[in-house]
Parts: sequence; C-alpha cells; structure tokens
Amino acid sequence: MTAPIAVVTASLAASRQTLARGWEDLSEAERARAACFAAETDRARYVAAHAALRAILGRALGADPAALMFSHGPFGKPYLVAGGAPHPLRFNLAHNGDLMAVALSWKREVGIDIERRRAIDGAELDAMIELTLAEESERLRAVSPARRADEFFRLWTRKEAMLKAHGLGFARASPGPRNMAVREIDLGRDVFAALAAEGEAWSVRIERFAA
Repeated sequence: MTAPIAVVTASLAASRQTLARGWEDLSEAERARAACFAAETDRARYVAAHAALRAILGRALGADPAALMFSHGPFGKPYLVAGGAPHPLRFNLAHNGDLMAVALSWKREVGIDIERRRAIDGAELDAMIELTLAEESERLRAVSPARRADEFFRLWTRKEAMLKAHGLGFARASPGPRNMAVREIDLGRDVFAALAAEGEAWSVRIERFAA
C-alpha cells in the first residue's frame, strides 16, 4: 500500500523573530524575489511561506532546510533537486491570506489549491467565471445566487489543483488525460481546498505545522 499524501498546513502570521530566522534559510534567489514585493505584508507572507516550506521539506527528509536545492519545470513549477536530478519527494505549495498548505508525496506529482470564502458581488463573480471557468459558466449560472460563489470557489480550486499537478499555469490548457485524480479536502470552515495527484489509489493525511 502506498504512503498517504501529506497535506501540511501552517499560518503565515509570523512574528518578526520567526521571519528573521526564516530569512536566513532562504536562497539568494528567494531573497531577491521577496525584495520585489512593494507591500510589507506581501513580503512578510512570501518569506514566511517559503521559510515554512523549507522547514516542512527539511523535516520530511531529515535535512537542513537552508541546504535544500530547487529547480523549476518549463512552466515554473518548483521541484527538489538531489545530485543534479529531481528528488523523488514531490511537493506543491498553495497559500491564501495567512493560510498556507503544502502537499507532499513520494514519486507522485501533486497539486494543491486553497481559497478562503469571501463575499463577491454579482458583476465581479460573472467576470471571474468568464476568465477562469468559461467552460462551466452555464452550469454556474444555473446555481442559485446565494450558492454561486461557493460553487465557483469549489470548482476553481479543483481546476487549479489539477493544473498545478500537471505543472501548468492557470491560463494554460490542461495537456489532456494523465491518470490524474482530484479530490476536495477539508482544511476547516470557510476554506475551499482541493488536491490533485497521479493515480487513483491514494489517501490523504492532514497535519498542522508548528515551527
């Protein structure tokens, strides 16, 4: 029986002391990316997310978080590198506001997406549906207005998780069938979350990360 896919959640509301420690673990490229954020809140969340990702991967591998090496697929999806080759531990990161989640799996490509429930007016929701879920627009408009936003977020996270598992951006079409399955997962009230992974015979273990 294959090991379950781990989904590790964490808060990005980090203290200055925690951010300072996390900054030391980041690569030069990550620090340069962090410096590009104009808003301090966005910069702090980026540092917290990537420091936590390194810590989570380091614990899973029994390795120094600062020593982990990454590369990127053709559309930007990051992966671990060991000995110049892709590491068998696959991962994917998602964050929304102060919540982040990391999916971890051995030798199985994964994608995860999370969205918090929020109020959206009708015109904005219609525009988002046309931009991201045009194929499902007729189905979504058949849903009652009171439930339409929730159904949108549910479908959006499923599609985004699948595209991320394939290593694609949201604006790119799926490359077609690749033995992928997608499931909704429970990460708490007012959170929509979906996990996609290769194959069908997999289970999920949800954990909470504590620094």
